[in-house]
Amino acid sequence: SLHFLKAQTCRGASPNSTSANLRRQQMRFPFQLVLLFLFLVLGHLGFSQVGQMALLSPNTGWTQADNHLFYTTDNGTQWADITPSAFLNQRLEAAHFLKNGYGWVIASPVDSAPGTRPQRALATTVDNGAHWVLLTFQVRGSNIPAETSPMSLDFVDELHGWLMLRLPSSSNFSFGVLLATQDGGVTWGEQPLPPASGQLFFLNTTTGWLAGGP
Repeated sequence: SLHFLKAQTCRGASPNSTSANLRRQQMRFPFQLVLLFLFLVLGHLGFSQVGQMALLSPNTGWTQADNHLFYTTDNGTQWADITPSAFLNQRLEAAHFLKNGYGWVIASPVDSAPGTRPQRALATTVDNGAHWVLLTFQVRGSNIPAETSPMSLDFVDELHGWLMLRLPSSSNFSFGVLLATQDGGVTWGEQPLPPASGQLFFLNTTTGWLAGGP
């Protein structure tokens, strides 16, 4: 089943209309460009597993492939490996970039033992991955179970972002924990329990959508 939720979070923050307009423009790219982007990634990188990807403009985009991050500014003709050096032997779990060069990526050790809480770390950039700053992943007052997996990471500006963590459950259910940050990822706080885990997309600091289900 598929569930859609219009979310209202981070109360008290005023929406940024300029940021919202830019994000709406990201959704208007023709679907053929998305397919071309995928073709170029697979053809030029030669990686076996391509995860997340996004077009930031008609010529610029990024992708996550085999625990590496790549960035292009020329329609995929050339790709720069922008993986944070601290994450080269880590599992990249979620990433997100804005048009202005800001980006975030969350990683955890590849050898985390089952049933233990992974020691996640967060890296941020302000120049499209040329330089990264490593942060400890801190969740305020959290009672999150040990076994969780990031489903979706989304930011609307340099400060406000959301992370969906999927909780372990049977194939008939999809439960999640929604986290939010108002300081660019330095600290995170739990939000009201979402109806399901899934992909997030926010237009501004108060309005967003969630699509998910078992």
